[in-house]
Formats: sequence, C-alpha cells, structure tokens
Amino acid sequence: MFTRWIRTVSTLLILALPISDASAQWLMAEGIGRQLVISLYSTGSLIYAGTHGLSPSTGDTPYHGGAFRSNDGGRNWVPFQTGLPLATTVQSFAHTDSGLLAATDHGAYFSNDSGANWYERNTGINWKYDSWLGYTPTIARSLLVADHRLFVAAGNAGVFSSRDAGAIWTAHNDGLSLNNIKSLGMSGTRILAGTNGPIYSNSLDSLAVWNVVPRGAVSANCFLSNDRYVYTGTGYNGILRSTDTADTWIECNSGLTSTCILCLDARGDTLIAGSLFDGVFVSTNSGDSWAAINSGLTESGTLHVNAVLIAGDQVLVGNAQGIWRRPLAEIVTAVSMEPSYTPAGSMLKPNFPNPFNPSTSLEFTILQKEHVSLVIYNLLGVTIKTVVDEQLEAGLYTRKWDATGLASGIYICRLVVGRQTESRTLVFVR
Repeated sequence: MFTRWIRTVSTLLILALPISDASAQWLMAEGIGRQLVISLYSTGSLIYAGTHGLSPSTGDTPYHGGAFRSNDGGRNWVPFQTGLPLATTVQSFAHTDSGLLAATDHGAYFSNDSGANWYERNTGINWKYDSWLGYTPTIARSLLVADHRLFVAAGNAGVFSSRDAGAIWTAHNDGLSLNNIKSLGMSGTRILAGTNGPIYSNSLDSLAVWNVVPRGAVSANCFLSNDRYVYTGTGYNGILRSTDTADTWIECNSGLTSTCILCLDARGDTLIAGSLFDGVFVSTNSGDSWAAINSGLTESGTLHVNAVLIAGDQVLVGNAQGIWRRPLAEIVTAVSMEPSYTPAGSMLKPNFPNPFNPSTSLEFTILQKEHVSLVIYNLLGVTIKTVVDEQLEAGLYTRKWDATGLASGIYICRLVVGRQTESRTLVFVR
C-alpha cells in the first residue's frame, strides 16, 4: 500500500475502460470561468489554482490570469490577485511553515495570509538573458519543499533554494545545463530536475553537482514519488516509472493514447494523469494499465489537461476551459459500458529524423477506409499545420512536414482515424 506521495505539478484492475453511467461525468466548477488553468494545489482545506495570463475565451469573467482559491473542495472559486502583476501566469504553488509561494512568469511570490496578498520574492535569482527570445525571461516554473528548504526551477536561470520562504535564494547549478529547467521532484534523498532534454539528479544532502540520469532526452514535465516508485510525465515517452531512485526508467503506457503527459497525482494505489490532447487517464495498479475517463469533456480545449489534483473526495482537472471535477470513488469503482477505442497497434510511427531541421517525415498506417486527420499543434494546443484532412484507403502513408519559419521547440503531431487517436512529439531545432 502506498504511503506518502510527493507531487510536483486500489485493488480494482481497470482494462483501459472509460466510466460506465452516462450521468457520471466531469462537471465544470464555478467562479473561474473558461480560463486556461495551468496548476492546482491543496494545503489543508484550501485549494489553489493558477491560470494563464490570457484573456478568457468567452468573456464570461473579468479576470485574466493570476491565482484563484476554493474553500469548498473545488466547487466554487474566487480570485486572489492582490499584489500579483496584471495578467500573471501562475505555474505552481508550494506551502511552507511561513506561508504560501507561487511560481509565476514574473518570478516567485509569497503570501502569509493564504493568498489574500502577494509579495515578490526574487532576491538572489540571477535571471539569464535569452538570445533566442531577445529578452531576459523571469519565469519560475516549479516549486518543491524538501528537507526544510524551498526549491524553485527558474527556467534558463537554473535551480535555487531558500531556507526563509523565498526571502533569499541560493543557486545550485554546477553540472546543470541551463536549457529550461521546468520541473522538480524527489527520489529518496535525491532531487530531480526536468528539462526539455534529459533529467538531472543531485544529492539533497550536499547539492554539489548535478548528474544526468541515464535515460536520454525525455522532456520531464512533472514528477510524482512515494516510498516505492518515482514517476515522470514526459513530452516524448508518455509515463516513465523507476524503482531504483531514478537510475533506470521503464515506460508504463498500456492504455494511454498520448505520449505527452503534462501532470500526475495519486492517492493510495490510484494514479491520475493529464495529457496534452487526450484528456484524463486513471490507473489503479501502479501504472501497469490506464483507462481514459473523459465523459463530459466534450468542449474544445477540455482534453488539453495541464493540471490534476485529488482533493478530498474529488478529482479536479485544469484545462483550457477552466476547472472540472468528478468524485474519486466514481472514477475508481465504476465499470464502463462504453467501448474503448485504443488502437491494437501503433498507427502513427515515430517521425524521422527527430530532432529535425527543417523537415521531418510522418508515417502512419490505415487499416480500413476512414476519414483521417493529421494535425501539428504547439504546446498551447494551437493548430500549426493541418497535414491531412481527407478520407483515405487502407495502407501505409508518408507525409513530410516542413517547419521553416517556426520557432525551435516541441510540437505535437496528432493522428485521428475514425474514433482512434494517437500522438507523437516532434522536436524542431534550428
């Protein structure tokens, strides 16, 4: 039985089956509108949500980005913005004995009154000029509390720690390639740092030198750990699991239809994962198999899941259309009456080359005559290029995508064949 989970972002075996009762589905929370929700966090009876500094899609709320709070299990939300810059994107939260911290696109902010007022706390963070962007970004991406210290992943500035709730930060960057540090996690007495490339690890006792975990480039978006396992949701390889303090990793993707996992949470043996385009998945056997649980997430953007949180008896997800909730017991115990449409084999092959510059080949297989959609998206879910949108006969197809004129970075290729979907991560390096 699992004990204590560390998140930075049952006995029932589920065989890749969604939930049964048609009335059992995700319901939209009130008060936050249709904002792009980036992060969810709970401490005590309070739950916090971080949103993106963009205008809401429908104009049904006057709020644009920033922090929100719920005191009723995530059903209703109110803004807590005082002290935050206008249109702030809140990437993550952490709680210490002194108060609450928020990682934002304006650095770290601190609140000693449960989010009612926020104060900037960036002393000691040496922000780095980004020649590709043409300016100095001040993005704090992830927060972690470990060994009575607070850690922040500060993008290309690296990793910093504080013993006074962010009043003063100290750099820990020896051996660390500063290529967008975006996630932090724990594995025993080691701290993990996720980048757009490999995972790095360091001793929590000494914080001397970072070492590359021998797995290669995985683009670790989030970490989740307990006494038995360490998980990472990646941009390339779905979900990876380690049993030896993150030295070796295995893929545990049975039932997943997405290779890009943005967030993870757990309670006991139940794991919840959020993906870039394919919604929410649940596992009740330590990640050996997964089931899609997307009933009710039918609106555009609701399957783009940036945050998941198990809070009380509810599971909350943050997506491009606000916050949605569903009872945890319903997810774990329900049995599906709907068929699963997970492909028996891989339809969409890995692109080649990958990374690429400026073009790459996309190969896919169609088993019978179907309408086929092959679309390239960026990590915000914006359509970059529709490569295929037509009815095709059964067969093997190859299409070339040329990214000339686009920014270097990670893109998602999504294939839809009838009611089957599959995604791959493409890395464009100019």
